[in-house]
Amino acid sequence: LFDSARRVGESQERSAAQQLSHWARIGREIENSSAMSVAARGRMADAATYDRLAPAEQALVRAAWEDAMQARIGGLNFRADLVAEGRGYVVVGDAAGTAHQLPAATQSRRPTKKAAARKNPPAKKTSASKTRWVRRAKA
Repeated sequence: LFDSARRVGESQERSAAQQLSHWARIGREIENSSAMSVAARGRMADAATYDRLAPAEQALVRAAWEDAMQARIGGLNFRADLVAEGRGYVVVGDAAGTAHQLPAATQSRRPTKKAAARKNPPAKKTSASKTRWVRRAKA
């Protein structure tokens, strides 16, 4: 959609963002006008009769379906659902890299001895007249 807006916008001397805004205004006006027939509105709920619509009405129905899908997607909150179920999840592809998220009940568990050993390596002897133990600095 953005690439199409960029190409069309160049011919109309608009930026891609301006072209998208222009299309949105046109779409809003068409939906608010009587251009979308009662038949088209009725067929939005009945996909079996979609093929019988005129091409312009099909375009309006597709736009309405897209809006409905975006509204439903926008209302999803997988994080809340997974946390409520006590399940962990992984976020991939964000700016900070991959982040693992565990539910609160899992986060409070004490680490295993192996994990603790990796996190805090054993102390190291120094060569002094008295034997001292020095904890390694965390990297």
